[in-house]
Amino acid sequence: MTMPVTYDAQDANPRWERLDREVVRDLMKAVHDNRLRSPYFKQLLKGTFNIYDLTPYDLRSLASMILSDSQFIIWKAKYRKILNKLKTKYQGEPNASFTMVQLAGDPPLDSPARQARLFPRKVLTDIKNAAKKAIVQIPPAGVTESIFTDIKQGPLESFTSFVNRLTQAVDRQVTDEGVKSHLIRCLAFANANPECKHVISAMPGQPTMAEILEACSKVKTPQHVATILGDQVEKAVKKAFANFQQRQCYKCSKPRRFKKNCPKLAEIASSLDVCPKCSAHACSA
Repeated sequence: MTMPVTYDAQDANPRWERLDREVVRDLMKAVHDNRLRSPYFKQLLKGTFNIYDLTPYDLRSLASMILSDSQFIIWKAKYRKILNKLKTKYQGEPNASFTMVQLAGDPPLDSPARQARLFPRKVLTDIKNAAKKAIVQIPPAGVTESIFTDIKQGPLESFTSFVNRLTQAVDRQVTDEGVKSHLIRCLAFANANPECKHVISAMPGQPTMAEILEACSKVKTPQHVATILGDQVEKAVKKAFANFQQRQCYKCSKPRRFKKNCPKLAEIASSLDVCPKCSAHACSA
């Protein structure tokens, strides 16, 4: 059973109290029914971790209950790796004195009540976020996962589905939160299919990810097809008109004329009507 930490005003007097059994049961059911990579489980996990302050002991207990044995082994390795980066981040700060044994809650420092009193609330939050990142990064069972840079949008795949797959892979494989959004935005364009890439390229300025998603969600809709056809017709008309402007008459080589309407033909016809003897028109002499 896991137990959250509660505080008085100004984060004083931390106390370790029991977590509702239903919270753990809901997480276990979400993993069983939807698996770790499902959006539903990720949102439920995020909501649970946002609501409750958990000690290292609680996090380890929770992970052992919702993960399989092999997944728990992977989680512990990833969790400690993230905690080690956290310890490095604390260097030069008031929290620099905390050791890896303390941050991970290893014996003999595995008492949850003691952990609740030992860590400032900010540190508990950092440890909790490390545990959540480690859970999200566990690869799905029975699936060989490609590196996130190899994830590309299929010819018939919606842009939203592609971005979801890309985001999940980046979440699992990248630990630096500061670069995730930039990576996703760059790869969403670089690995988009030709249609979506054309839409993104036509957007002015530096569009946000939300604007890109909205624009690409219209690809292959009737409105999008009508817009493409309209653009194609407009280009064809402009090209035909430009060609006409550049054409030359085969008779006189003047621009923007057709041979059948050429004034030179009228002059020739008129000269053919002149009698060679008397120079009179329509003369039969």
